[in-house]
Amino acid sequence: MLDILRATTPLIAKTFLAWLVNVYAYQHFDSSGNLVSPPDKPQGIGYGIGLALALFAMQGRLYSCHLVVECNY
Repeated sequence: MLDILRATTPLIAKTFLAWLVNVYAYQHFDSSGNLVSPPDKPQGIGYGIGLALALFAMQGRLYSCHLVVECNY
């Protein structure tokens, strides 16, 4: 279980950061030509909250495994 968490936590973090960048670009796009083309509408806030909660839960699980001498999950 610990190996799965170690492998997927960076992927979830990357997805979360990509979502944040898309939301920021979408909110700050103006028609004056600062960006080449308007970005696609990002997924809703529920998607970001879900990713954040997943990342939080995964980090908590990894931390609890480091506290225990043998993690038998």
